[in-house]
Amino acid sequence: MRAFFSVDSAVETRFQKLLSLAAIASLFATALVFQASPAHAAAATVANGIVTKDLNSIGVTPTSLAQELAGAGVTVSNVSYTGGSTQAGTIDIADPAVVSFNHGIIMSSGDVSNAVGPNKSDSITGYIGGGSDADLTNLIANSATVNPMTYDAASLSFDFVPTSSKVYFTYTFASDEYLEWVNLFNDVFAFYVNGTNCATVPNPAGGSTLPVSIDSINSAVNTNLFRDNAFSNPPANPLNIEYDGLSVEMICSANVNPGVTNHMKLAIADTSDGILDTAVMIKAQSLSTTPPESCNNGVDDNNDGKVDMDDNICKTTTTPAPVGQSGVGGTTSAPLPLPPVAITPVAYSGAPAFTGNEGTPILLDPAALGWKLAKGTYSTTWSVTGINGTSATCEISPSGPQQINPDGSAKLTYAVCPKDGEYVAHIWGWECSNANCGSSDDYDVDFFVHNAPPTSNITEPSSSGSATVVADSPVTLTAAVADPGDDPVTCTVTWGDSTTGSATYDPTTQTCSAQNTYAAPIAQGIGAAAADQVVATISATDSQGATSASAIVLTIAAAGNPSLTAQNLSFNV
Repeated sequence: MRAFFSVDSAVETRFQKLLSLAAIASLFATALVFQASPAHAAAATVANGIVTKDLNSIGVTPTSLAQELAGAGVTVSNVSYTGGSTQAGTIDIADPAVVSFNHGIIMSSGDVSNAVGPNKSDSITGYIGGGSDADLTNLIANSATVNPMTYDAASLSFDFVPTSSKVYFTYTFASDEYLEWVNLFNDVFAFYVNGTNCATVPNPAGGSTLPVSIDSINSAVNTNLFRDNAFSNPPANPLNIEYDGLSVEMICSANVNPGVTNHMKLAIADTSDGILDTAVMIKAQSLSTTPPESCNNGVDDNNDGKVDMDDNICKTTTTPAPVGQSGVGGTTSAPLPLPPVAITPVAYSGAPAFTGNEGTPILLDPAALGWKLAKGTYSTTWSVTGINGTSATCEISPSGPQQINPDGSAKLTYAVCPKDGEYVAHIWGWECSNANCGSSDDYDVDFFVHNAPPTSNITEPSSSGSATVVADSPVTLTAAVADPGDDPVTCTVTWGDSTTGSATYDPTTQTCSAQNTYAAPIAQGIGAAAADQVVATISATDSQGATSASAIVLTIAAAGNPSLTAQNLSFNV
């Protein structure tokens, strides 16, 4: 049990809580199952979450995990693993809000199945009773952790031969130690490439980089890399994963010796004691010689001029998502209009069915779940309604019974759902034979609709993206703002002259507006026309924390015609 300073009552309470939680942990860690039903009827769930398979699963071995990592320009061999069988495995992530890659491997200081969301505890623990790792213990020797020892260590080691002098891979770090135990229990992991750890982050105090841990990425240190997902005090838009905090996707880059054998060791452990899980998720096939792009860190990692989801690497998945689930998939081959405009069915290029945002057409495709309509089915009808706290009905287009295609498949149909939440989509088949008509198919699937950010489009003083305004006079900035799910909206404005503030939202007109008075510009020379340029921005944020912004370039001109004004001149001689 954890004891530090002279007070251990909080630790005792925490430990007792963990014991009680352990008894029910298995209730929440169930994997996704498609349930069999009688002929021509089925029920399924399209998860808005995570599926894990540990080393106890058929086909999952240390060698298969190393091979899962290997991408272009890399071959692996001589694989070894140390740790519990539940501490390593594969992970499929259905929700791109968690990470953009939908398949990879996961290593944990506890049980990998505990990653399954939503966050249901601030102290999830897989009881492993495992040993230490000398490399990781040495790594935290001088850290703030209470007892600089490691426990429940898991490590995957292998040799690899790269075809280039540098290798990369993409990963996300997560922990249930956040944020209560920062600078007390510094759970840690490392990626050793030829003995050098490449899982590091900048040291805000200067000097050498820091190993990735809860102490080096949190709400106070390297905050740009941290995403809060607290259980006790959740953020406005929590992520559907168990851990109380996690990093953005990060990239390990390491110098290697091309054409010869190099060595890799991936290791993770608890520190100071063996409770509260910490995990690392690594993108499949990302150990490669090709510079990657992290898809949610706001940085152009591979220097191709495209950031995050604008990069082709992030537009397509490395490996297919699980059947019926999403990831970062393709998009529709043509934009889909919103009601009341009729939706014309178009072929998807890679976008999964039963996946999308509020206010946006979502493809309903029974074939995506392996459903086959019964022989003789003449037409199909869909309904989509909210469940488990979601009270909404989605608009179906085209609506009503639809005659099936000549090949026996259902016609493409879409649902536009007015709110994020959980829904059930139900399809009925209808058949007529020998003048008798009746039901032929009855399928349903639960799926999740995601929150979408509000839109913000500046209309005043101009909608063209630029305008000229006069100094020393009030300037009104107005944006048309709308939220697809009708969530409450707040607006902020940045004026570009070091002034920021709130903008007033009018729900009747769906606009946000604010006023500012710019100071007179400084002339760039005696007799010159005086004008400055600034970029003003209005940001709209919904009640779940989703934000969008629009900007305008404002040219600030002096009042009246260009005139000569007195200037204080100074000269350095």
